[in-house]
Amino acid sequence: MATSKMSTHPVQRFGEDLINCTICFDNFQDAKVLPCLHSFCQSCISRHYEVYRLKNGNRLSCPTCRELLPVPGKGIAGLRNDNTIAKTKELLDQVTCKKIPSFLYVVTVVKRP
Repeated sequence: MATSKMSTHPVQRFGEDLINCTICFDNFQDAKVLPCLHSFCQSCISRHYEVYRLKNGNRLSCPTCRELLPVPGKGIAGLRNDNTIAKTKELLDQVTCKKIPSFLYVVTVVKRP
């Protein structure tokens, strides 16, 4: 399971969920977005496809919503890259949270040059 400096505050834990693959639970590596709009690491979704493709008639079953999807002619590598993951990680790297009382957090976005 992935560990990072962001596991302390609720805002940061939510952000961490946005940049982690739900198959390997680590930061996305070569994120691919499926037509159902769920994203996974290319290697994770490739392994998932190889395990289940015969059962699903050479279609890809989304691990999250179970929708059966056609696979592009180029295979899993032909799926669209999820470019929002890198942008989200970049934004999260600029966020800091400070706990004030037990129920209140201050979220600050630090601009970098």
